[in-house]
Amino acid sequence: ALSGTPAPNNLAELYPLLRTFGTWRNSFDAFKAKFCDVRATPYGDKIIGHKNIADFRKLMAPVMLRRKKDEVMKDLPKIVWSD
Repeated sequence: ALSGTPAPNNLAELYPLLRTFGTWRNSFDAFKAKFCDVRATPYGDKIIGHKNIADFRKLMAPVMLRRKKDEVMKDLPKIVWSD
């Protein structure tokens, strides 16, 4: 599950990873109700945003390590832009 972009579209795409790791043990519907801003459409629910981000970060903390470029790539040369 190593990825630079584990959830490119919305938080609901992280549900399978959190279930796999045992971090979230409830249903997908419970996950959506807690963390996703959902709008009902004739074709089913559409996730239009997120909510409870502080709780979500606590949920992710045991399984996610985030590092910034300046923390891990100190020996790379500066970017040179040219035409």
